[in-house]
Amino acid sequence: MFLLIYNCFRTKLKQTEVDCEYLKTCCETLTEENKRLQKELQELRALKTSQPFYMQLPATTLTMCPSCERVVTTSSTTTTPPNTTATTQQQPTNP
Repeated sequence: MFLLIYNCFRTKLKQTEVDCEYLKTCCETLTEENKRLQKELQELRALKTSQPFYMQLPATTLTMCPSCERVVTTSSTTTTPPNTTATTQQQPTNP
């Protein structure tokens, strides 16, 4: 009976040691990640204070019109490819 209880406690101790090693590894990983994120936050704060007035440029989406092969931006500006000439400005059509 004593041997059975001893083996049960020994198995539990081994499992606890394995769990402890796993948690140590997780803790080390999280500590490294935390340091990296703190450094990144400091860099972003420094960038923000060094450039307090910046102009954010609007994103421009380019769309190729398949029928006339022109590039159309979201602001309705069209440009022609270098090898073609445009006589009239066409609106892009859906295929």
